[in-house]
Amino acid sequence: MKALQGMRVIEISQYEAGPTCCQLLAWLGAEVIKIEQPGGEPGRHVLGDGSYNEQYYYNYNSNKKNIVIDYKHPQGITTINKLIANSDILVENFGPGVIDSYGLSYNDALKHNDKIIYASIKGFGLSGPLSEYKSFDPLAQSAAALFSLTGEKEGKPMRTGGTFADTSAGMIAALAVTAAYVQKLKNNIGQHVEISMQETALQFIKTVGVLDGKWGTGVTDRRGYGAGAPSDMFKCSPGGANDYIYMLIGTSKMWDLLCAAIDRLDLINDERFLTSELRKNNSELLHIEIEQWTSRRDKFDAMYILGSAGIPCCAIYDTLDVFNDNHLKERDFIHQFNQDDKDYKILGQPFKLSESKVDIELASSLGEQSKEILRDILNLDDGAIEKLFDSKAIQ
Repeated sequence: MKALQGMRVIEISQYEAGPTCCQLLAWLGAEVIKIEQPGGEPGRHVLGDGSYNEQYYYNYNSNKKNIVIDYKHPQGITTINKLIANSDILVENFGPGVIDSYGLSYNDALKHNDKIIYASIKGFGLSGPLSEYKSFDPLAQSAAALFSLTGEKEGKPMRTGGTFADTSAGMIAALAVTAAYVQKLKNNIGQHVEISMQETALQFIKTVGVLDGKWGTGVTDRRGYGAGAPSDMFKCSPGGANDYIYMLIGTSKMWDLLCAAIDRLDLINDERFLTSELRKNNSELLHIEIEQWTSRRDKFDAMYILGSAGIPCCAIYDTLDVFNDNHLKERDFIHQFNQDDKDYKILGQPFKLSESKVDIELASSLGEQSKEILRDILNLDDGAIEKLFDSKAIQ
């Protein structure tokens, strides 16, 4: 049995945060019904010029059923309300006030299902001075201090590479929704689940301010690329943009192991590096010594040698390395699909449950299950379904 089998989720969301939440629920076995407006959600056209980007959409929407409903059509809203009445969860992540303008707010949903679990994912939550501000991932990261921590110590703030605010909001929403569902099963109650992208992204700073002793009392410096040798990033062969290895040497034992692994036992007794304080003070000199070894090796060769010796390290993976990684392949994390003679690669579930297995499926096409949903969930006959299609309320 799938872990969340029996949970039905209505998804009225777009881009990443809401779709991430619902994809995780689907991967745990929930039935997720994604409602899109005619033409599809903006995530289908993320390139910005109106063209399709199937890979972007597929990355966030696997394992969901899909129905196209016109929110502006009275019969469309009536159909959505009937789906709400027959579901456990509704997830939305529209901008401030948008979902209310459609007549699909939490209070509106309660009229049709007083036990609904209604999740709202917003940039800054539903209350407070910034709650009416529009937000996207970079803006929420800015408000979570992540830009201020990224980049060279003497440089300007830098945008982080990943979509941490969107993705973390979706993940936290999935956790909160699942908790609310357990509470519903126990106590027969629904509730409003509120997620702030700013607040979820702030979960990523809880270590850095503590390490420098400035937590809540001062401004933490940008982190740069290392703490200074031997905990640092070192160049590897052949010297490309991402040909580096990162090491984190936290104890004297790890330092001894490193010296042995790179065949530099002389460094252990070198007066410049006898203590952790001396290694820190002379980190530029130490960096040169260590890089003499790493620069002659491929980053993955260096990682395998050092890692096997018990030294905490990792090659700097680029985005192509991820898809060619034998470790991830062996763990069945990279999934490949072919659709319309095009190949698509999907990253797998970030969890494994021994008693719940859900195979990843490519995201549905626009309106692929529209008739199925109307027939099997709302129990409409063929005539009623055809009338809805004729009215353009459903596509």
